[in-house]
Amino acid sequence: MKNGLSSMMEQSGTFEAILDNLEAIGRFVTRFMREEAKLPDDLVNNFEVSVDEHVANLIEHAFQQQPNHAITIVCRHDEEKAQVSIIDDSAGFDPRGYKIPHVSEKAIYELPPGGFGNYFICTLMDQVEYLHRPGIRNELILTVNKGKERIDAAIKEDASWM
Repeated sequence: MKNGLSSMMEQSGTFEAILDNLEAIGRFVTRFMREEAKLPDDLVNNFEVSVDEHVANLIEHAFQQQPNHAITIVCRHDEEKAQVSIIDDSAGFDPRGYKIPHVSEKAIYELPPGGFGNYFICTLMDQVEYLHRPGIRNELILTVNKGKERIDAAIKEDASWM
């Protein structure tokens, strides 16, 4: 039982860490989430945006578009949850702790660049987990809940704002 999930259907693919592979990675995730996990379009889109943002950040910032790096994408699901793990060998960056500026204080075009992609990832996913083994491996695990789990999580999230 990894990450609280058992008996999961799983597919993985390894891609060279270059911007030209963003489309192939997106197709890989989208196909799995539609055809295997049977997620509705809004949740498939949430995965598409989140994976694209994180992988683009890895390639541009962590790897600085240098060759000889790979990114492994693992898609999995069961009756309760669907996940995408993004695994790489970069120095590591935990996107969960990144804070964006208060958008109500300034117009969006006046804000400094950066951080919004990570904010969107954490907003679009029901759970974001980051595992870091310095110099060896990083794994960002993106999770959405299905069915009753999704409804319960949404109720809990709404209650946390009160």
